[in-house]
Amino acid sequence: MAVSNIDSTQALELPLEIHFMILNSIADDMSSLAACALVCRAWRPVARTHHFKSLCLPRKANLSARLLLTDSTSSILPFIRHLSIKEDYYGALWVADFLHHMRLNELVHLESLTLDRLLWIDYDPQTKAKLLLLLARVKELRLLSVYTSTALDAIELLVAAPSLQRLIIADHTDHLSQRDFTTDDIRARFPAVHISHALTHLETNEPQLLVAIHSLAPQPPITTLVVNETGVPNIAILAAFLRASGSTLKHLTVRFIRSEGASPTPLSAYCCPLTFILSIALRPVDEFISLHGLKHNPSLRSVTLHTRRFSMCGPILEQLASPHICLVCIELTPYALVFGHGEFDLHQLGALFMRPPLALATLRLVVKEEDLEVLVRLRETARERLGALLEEKRLEFWSPSAGAETEALLDEYEASANERDPPFSFPWPPLDPHPVG
Repeated sequence: MAVSNIDSTQALELPLEIHFMILNSIADDMSSLAACALVCRAWRPVARTHHFKSLCLPRKANLSARLLLTDSTSSILPFIRHLSIKEDYYGALWVADFLHHMRLNELVHLESLTLDRLLWIDYDPQTKAKLLLLLARVKELRLLSVYTSTALDAIELLVAAPSLQRLIIADHTDHLSQRDFTTDDIRARFPAVHISHALTHLETNEPQLLVAIHSLAPQPPITTLVVNETGVPNIAILAAFLRASGSTLKHLTVRFIRSEGASPTPLSAYCCPLTFILSIALRPVDEFISLHGLKHNPSLRSVTLHTRRFSMCGPILEQLASPHICLVCIELTPYALVFGHGEFDLHQLGALFMRPPLALATLRLVVKEEDLEVLVRLRETARERLGALLEEKRLEFWSPSAGAETEALLDEYEASANERDPPFSFPWPPLDPHPVG
């Protein structure tokens, strides 16, 4: 057989696509990416694209990290897609000084910006202008703590980001002025402003933000809405926003909370710390139901309710007008699942999923528990009481920490039962601290 001679001095060239596949396979290995950037000129841009796609500047960030965004010799700015900046809790406002030296115009591919402890009330006009300029290209804005003079300052940030698709305001929001704003107040401050149709995901605990968006966009473009800490004073605002969203809204998450002025928790509820969480007031949900909260959203695909009683979520689910519901997620406590007694009756909940509009929907129970032994028993209880849904493969059991991996984790834990010592050591079910009768 003839063997062709190969010139050992001739380099074997691979298509660039193969090079890119190699570098993409180590996208999360920072040390390897740094080494690959030094191999050749062809590898450097791809390696840097992965290496510097995310940059986090914690409070009092070290000098070398700041120089990456301010020094004239730095060449990494075009590669940054996700930027996180955290202001100090005490002392000087380093972010204010940092923004003035930052080469903002070179962040041409910035997509996501996270601002932790945004001290808008303490920034001078020049710093605010720099920050607004930073928002020009972002598609996702996360405000983990916001300190503003009024709730309307958030709209100023929103207006500065015409390409924004996702706005997430987490944790708490402090305002020097706590007064509510009318539609006239909002339109007077933003006379020629319209909310971009690019904004489709909104997560907030600020009701006045819903008012402002509704005022500037009579038909909000929101497809995914997450509303946290919803009490009685804010229910009417939420219901009006849902009504205005109409068929645009596809995914909804609502967390109801006990409001000031609600009926007090019975003294007996304090006998066991685990049952205190069951004693939240019904008033926010009653108000939501009376305002026909979910009857105006015929395109809903999924609903997540953070509540602890069937008497809360049952009537809400009965209001669903969408024939497209494919997932209902309910977060509850272990004691609510085991000791329903009408507070959270899984049999009644399962009956709702036997008739339209939930006849084809999946029920996901998210139980706030970390102990695997307890989770195994809780899953058994849920499966016993929701046997029809389990048989139709429409029942999911999640823990917040494990998420979609919960079922596989529990299956593996059960399979290794014989290897554990000691075995399950406490009685199940546990004693009910509030037995019926």
